[in-house]
Amino acid sequence: MRSSEGTGARFRYLRDPLFLVCVAAYGLNRFAVRPLWPEFTFARSYLNDCLCIPFWLPGLLLACRKLRIRCHDDPPLPGEALGLLIAWSFWFEVLAPVLPPFRGRSIADPWDVVAYAWGAVGAMLFWHRRALWRGKGRPA
Repeated sequence: MRSSEGTGARFRYLRDPLFLVCVAAYGLNRFAVRPLWPEFTFARSYLNDCLCIPFWLPGLLLACRKLRIRCHDDPPLPGEALGLLIAWSFWFEVLAPVLPPFRGRSIADPWDVVAYAWGAVGAMLFWHRRALWRGKGRPA
Protein backbone atom coordinates (compact mmCIF):
# COMPACT_ATOMS: atom_id res chain seq x y z
CA MET A 1 0.00 0.00 0.00
CA ARG A 2 1.16 3.47 -0.79
CA SER A 3 0.80 6.47 1.46
CA SER A 4 0.63 9.95 0.02
CA GLU A 5 1.94 11.36 3.28
CA GLY A 6 5.07 9.24 3.31
CA THR A 7 4.38 8.18 6.90
CA GLY A 8 2.88 4.79 6.17
CA ALA A 9 -0.18 5.92 8.13
CA ARG A 10 -3.34 4.19 7.03
CA PHE A 11 -6.73 5.84 7.17
CA ARG A 12 -8.80 4.16 9.86
CA TYR A 13 -12.21 4.74 8.21
CA LEU A 14 -14.87 4.16 10.92
CA ARG A 15 -12.20 4.26 13.64
CA ASP A 16 -10.86 7.59 12.42
CA PRO A 17 -10.69 10.05 15.34
CA LEU A 18 -12.42 12.84 13.40
CA PHE A 19 -15.25 10.51 12.41
CA LEU A 20 -15.70 9.44 16.04
CA VAL A 21 -15.71 13.07 17.22
CA CYS A 22 -18.37 13.84 14.60
CA VAL A 23 -20.52 10.93 15.78
CA ALA A 24 -20.26 12.18 19.38
CA ALA A 25 -20.89 15.81 18.36
CA TYR A 26 -23.96 14.81 16.36
CA GLY A 27 -25.37 12.85 19.31
CA LEU A 28 -24.64 15.64 21.75
CA ASN A 29 -26.20 18.22 19.45
CA ARG A 30 -29.26 16.09 18.67
CA PHE A 31 -30.06 14.92 22.19
CA ALA A 32 -28.70 17.67 24.45
CA VAL A 33 -27.87 21.01 22.83
CA ARG A 34 -30.90 21.38 20.54
CA PRO A 35 -33.51 20.32 23.11
CA LEU A 36 -31.97 22.33 25.96
CA TRP A 37 -31.03 25.48 24.01
CA PRO A 38 -33.41 25.77 21.03
CA GLU A 39 -32.44 29.43 20.60
CA PHE A 40 -28.85 28.42 19.70
CA THR A 41 -29.31 28.92 15.95
CA PHE A 42 -25.95 27.54 14.82
CA ALA A 43 -26.53 24.22 16.60
CA ARG A 44 -30.09 23.99 15.31
CA SER A 45 -29.37 24.97 11.73
CA TYR A 46 -25.74 24.42 10.73
CA LEU A 47 -23.71 22.24 13.10
CA ASN A 48 -24.88 18.99 11.54
CA ASP A 49 -24.16 20.44 8.10
CA CYS A 50 -20.55 21.16 9.17
CA LEU A 51 -20.25 17.56 10.38
CA CYS A 52 -21.69 16.12 7.17
CA ILE A 53 -18.54 15.47 5.09
CA PRO A 54 -16.30 14.21 7.92
CA PHE A 55 -19.20 12.04 9.12
CA TRP A 56 -20.25 10.45 5.82
CA LEU A 57 -16.97 10.29 3.87
CA PRO A 58 -15.18 7.63 5.96
CA GLY A 59 -18.05 5.14 5.61
CA LEU A 60 -18.42 5.87 1.91
CA LEU A 61 -14.69 5.36 1.35
CA LEU A 62 -14.75 2.14 3.38
CA ALA A 63 -17.55 0.84 1.15
CA CYS A 64 -15.55 1.86 -1.93
CA ARG A 65 -12.49 0.08 -0.50
CA LYS A 66 -14.46 -3.11 0.16
CA LEU A 67 -15.88 -2.98 -3.36
CA ARG A 68 -12.32 -2.44 -4.69
CA ILE A 69 -13.26 0.92 -6.18
CA ARG A 70 -10.72 2.61 -3.91
CA CYS A 71 -7.29 0.97 -4.20
CA HIS A 72 -5.49 2.50 -1.20
CA ASP A 73 -5.92 3.26 2.50
CA ASP A 74 -4.59 6.81 2.42
CA PRO A 75 -6.52 9.57 4.16
CA PRO A 76 -9.35 10.93 2.01
CA LEU A 77 -8.13 12.90 -0.97
CA PRO A 78 -9.42 16.41 -1.66
CA GLY A 79 -11.17 15.18 -4.81
CA GLU A 80 -13.04 12.55 -2.82
CA ALA A 81 -14.28 15.17 -0.36
CA LEU A 82 -15.14 17.57 -3.19
CA GLY A 83 -17.11 14.87 -5.00
CA LEU A 84 -19.18 14.17 -1.90
CA LEU A 85 -19.60 17.91 -1.25
CA ILE A 86 -20.97 18.45 -4.76
CA ALA A 87 -23.23 15.38 -4.68
CA TRP A 88 -24.55 16.16 -1.19
CA SER A 89 -25.18 19.82 -2.02
CA PHE A 90 -26.94 19.00 -5.29
CA TRP A 91 -29.17 16.38 -3.68
CA PHE A 92 -30.15 18.27 -0.52
CA GLU A 93 -30.17 21.84 -1.76
CA VAL A 94 -31.36 21.46 -5.37
CA LEU A 95 -33.27 18.19 -5.88
CA ALA A 96 -34.78 17.21 -2.53
CA PRO A 97 -36.64 20.50 -1.90
CA VAL A 98 -38.61 20.10 -5.15
CA LEU A 99 -39.26 16.34 -5.07
CA PRO A 100 -42.75 15.46 -3.79
CA PRO A 101 -41.65 13.07 -0.99
CA PHE A 102 -39.34 15.72 0.49
CA ARG A 103 -41.32 18.90 -0.26
CA GLY A 104 -41.94 20.77 2.97
CA ARG A 105 -39.41 18.63 4.85
CA SER A 106 -36.34 19.83 2.96
CA ILE A 107 -35.61 23.51 2.41
CA ALA A 108 -32.99 24.82 -0.01
CA ASP A 109 -30.53 26.94 1.97
CA PRO A 110 -27.31 28.15 0.31
CA TRP A 111 -25.77 28.57 3.75
CA ASP A 112 -25.99 24.80 4.17
CA VAL A 113 -23.57 24.43 1.26
CA VAL A 114 -21.21 26.87 2.99
CA ALA A 115 -21.42 24.75 6.15
CA TYR A 116 -20.76 21.53 4.17
CA ALA A 117 -17.73 23.21 2.59
CA TRP A 118 -16.36 24.43 5.95
CA GLY A 119 -16.69 20.91 7.29
CA ALA A 120 -14.93 19.48 4.25
CA VAL A 121 -12.06 21.99 4.49
CA GLY A 122 -11.66 21.33 8.21
CA ALA A 123 -11.68 17.58 7.61
CA MET A 124 -9.05 17.86 4.87
CA LEU A 125 -6.82 19.93 7.14
CA PHE A 126 -7.21 17.36 9.91
CA TRP A 127 -6.71 14.30 7.71
CA HIS A 128 -3.62 15.77 6.04
CA ARG A 129 -2.16 17.59 9.04
CA ARG A 130 1.02 15.51 9.09
CA ALA A 131 1.86 16.34 5.49
CA LEU A 132 0.99 20.00 6.01
CA TRP A 133 3.01 20.27 9.25
CA ARG A 134 6.03 18.73 7.55
CA GLY A 135 5.88 21.39 4.89
CA LYS A 136 4.97 19.04 2.09
CA GLY A 137 2.29 21.42 0.93
CA ARG A 138 -1.04 20.42 -0.49
CA PRO A 139 -1.97 16.73 -0.25
CA ALA A 140 -2.05 14.87 -3.58
